[in-house]
This record gives sequence, structure tokens and C-alpha cells, in this order.
Amino acid sequence: MSKEDPLYKKLSWCITREGSKYPFKNDYTYKFSTPQFLEQIDDLSDMTSTYSYNDIKEMAIDQLVESFRISLNQVVFGDPAGREYVENLNQNKDE
Repeated sequence: MSKEDPLYKKLSWCITREGSKYPFKNDYTYKFSTPQFLEQIDDLSDMTSTYSYNDIKEMAIDQLVESFRISLNQVVFGDPAGREYVENLNQNKDE
């Protein structure tokens, strides 16, 4: 799958649709990019006495999930705030 694939599309700063696995089936491949090695989270525990290495791993996961959620909201709802915000805007516009 490449940029020449007609199904390739850059959807957000960190999400691209790479194409489809099967030509006649809706089974798309999406790629998410992140600046962090997920299999080896940076150990910053020696720089702080407040957080253990597992706390830092958990914070990295939380940040990645939130970043991905915001990007998905932008792609799916057209706004990073998500469904409730978009529905509220539409409701207020109708009034």
C-alpha cells in the first residue's frame, strides 16, 4: 500500500488510511504514528522522586490514548472536541 493507492488518505497529523486488504471488501488499514516507542517507554523515573517507572508508562499510555481520541474525533466528527460538542453546535444552530 502506498500513496499511489486511491484509498490512501492523510486523515490527520497522525492517522492515515493506507488502503484495503481486499479489493472488494470494506477492510481498511489505518496507520497511527507516534513519537514514542510503545514497546519501550522512556524511563524518566530517575529524574523525579514523585513517579515510578510504571507511573510514567501509564502516563505515556494515557497521553497516547487521548491524542488518538482527539485525532479520531477530528476525522469522524470534523472537530477534535467530539460528538457532544458537534451535536450541541448543530442544536444551537437550529434554534
